[in-house]
Amino acid sequence: MVTLEGASAAALPEDRTEPGPLSPFAPGAAAASSARTSPAGPSPPPPPPPPPPVSLLDAAPCEGAVEEPSTRRPVRLRNFNWEAIPAERIHGRSNLWTAARQRGDWTPDWHLLEELFGQRPEPAGSGLWTAPATEQASLLDAKKILNLGIFLKQFKRPVQDIVTDIYHGTGVPYGPEKLLELFKMLPDGKEVEKLESFRGDRSRLSEAEVFALLLVQVPSYARRLELLVLKLQLLPQLNALQSAIQTLTRASLELLGCEELHDLIRLVLKMGNYLNQGGYAGSACGFHVSSLLRLPDTRGNQPGMDLLHFVALEAERKEPSLLHFPHKLRHAAPASRIDDQELAAELQSLEQHLLGAQQDLEGLGLEGQMGPFLHGAELELRAVKAAWQDLQRATASLSDFLCEDPEAFSLPECCGIFHAFGERFLGAIEENQAREAAMRREQQRRLREQAKQKRRSIATCSSRDPGLQDVELDLLASWAPPSSGSPQGRERPLHLNRRHTLTMLAPCPEPLEAAPEPPPPAPASHSKKAKSFSQSLKALLSTPPAMPASPACAQGPRSPSPFCLPAFFQARGPENPSSPASKEVCSLVGFLRRLSVGEKPRSPS
Repeated sequence: MVTLEGASAAALPEDRTEPGPLSPFAPGAAAASSARTSPAGPSPPPPPPPPPPVSLLDAAPCEGAVEEPSTRRPVRLRNFNWEAIPAERIHGRSNLWTAARQRGDWTPDWHLLEELFGQRPEPAGSGLWTAPATEQASLLDAKKILNLGIFLKQFKRPVQDIVTDIYHGTGVPYGPEKLLELFKMLPDGKEVEKLESFRGDRSRLSEAEVFALLLVQVPSYARRLELLVLKLQLLPQLNALQSAIQTLTRASLELLGCEELHDLIRLVLKMGNYLNQGGYAGSACGFHVSSLLRLPDTRGNQPGMDLLHFVALEAERKEPSLLHFPHKLRHAAPASRIDDQELAAELQSLEQHLLGAQQDLEGLGLEGQMGPFLHGAELELRAVKAAWQDLQRATASLSDFLCEDPEAFSLPECCGIFHAFGERFLGAIEENQAREAAMRREQQRRLREQAKQKRRSIATCSSRDPGLQDVELDLLASWAPPSSGSPQGRERPLHLNRRHTLTMLAPCPEPLEAAPEPPPPAPASHSKKAKSFSQSLKALLSTPPAMPASPACAQGPRSPSPFCLPAFFQARGPENPSSPASKEVCSLVGFLRRLSVGEKPRSPS
């Protein structure tokens, strides 16, 4: 090309104006070259254009990307919260997003999309101006942003003021618990790098991100926050340590000075040696205090009685003052809930934190805010350490007094043993008292039952033996020989017991003058009362009163009427004025005589 151009220029020297070089891909270049070539024949066609470079392929839009419209969207649409894949992981590779569609491209209905997902505009004239929505950058984790935002809203203070308080060491408005919670939400290493390299617009950040961005600009912000927490927590922790140490010390002194407890333990030793006499555990000089809790394991022969109940019973009989020893161990229960190992570890940790804070004061520039506080805390720490040394000496004295192993001895465990033993001892005393009260009630109940049974047996005998003793007494009281000149005395009725009163007694079957027949021997089933009554009745009949014979008795013997049991219990009827009193007396005496000797009534002839 250049040769042809030079040749044509030499052939036409007259032309002063030389045309510029033409690009081989410029329009008209082919016609010019053909006009300048020799007429020998047409030139071959030009070669095809080369393929586009790789950079043009990488710049191609992704499948599904929306072309930028010439005008802005008429309405604001709601956002679709997805997690976008970085573009460098998509371009230059064959994947789902760069693959060409086989069935062509299609466009969604944008108008319908805007109608369905467009945000409603605020009514005109509301007077409220809202800033246009801007895309926010993310410098922290989404969960941390949420938690930190909730944490900052509870103070109702600007984030700039909170950061300023942390810088100057002012933590009273927040409290140690909130500052510890904030300490757990501090940004990590990667987030700190993002925050330090951020040079964008802060108005696009959230409140939590603005706070984190301001906080990382404070020199040694994490150490400042840690010292602020230490300032708020050190004195309360030292006071709690002092109170726990004093409780343990007082509990050990109470155990050392309780003489009632010592006497009771020695009483248990005597009983144990007596029980274990002749065995491998007999003749012991002492025992571990943990063995006191095994007293209820030794059961007695009586129900509800064990060795602990017996110890309480003997202590009450021998020395009642021993029963009140649990009331003298007031600090044993709270001391049993304290862990002395945790106290030692916490005391050592506070001492290390205080020493580290004193070393960091100069580098942080907090001598004015933290200096006086650390000086007072050091004095408190010395007092707590002195109380701890006193506790160690009291613990050693108690373990030596109880003959326990000092390496394995634990003061809180020992306090727990004596507290549990005291509670069980008081329970055994109450059970003994309840048992004694129940025994007294049972004894009284038995006495009442015996008296009741005695009265019942007397009443039963009286009902079964038809009241012979009462009849005999009534007969002896009412029997008197009537005078011959007093007809009223002969006709006076006898006063009998109501249970044995008859309406009408049968007349005497035989005259009184006749000698009584010898009675047959009484059956073995008759009682002694019947025999005694028979003897008294015979003595009574042997001396009859002098009275004229009744006409009814002079008529001769006649068969008695049969005995009727219902008539014996009938109510008393009116008296017959025509019958004399002698007839009634004879009838009654004959009936009682037959009844005493067991004679059956004769059937009427």
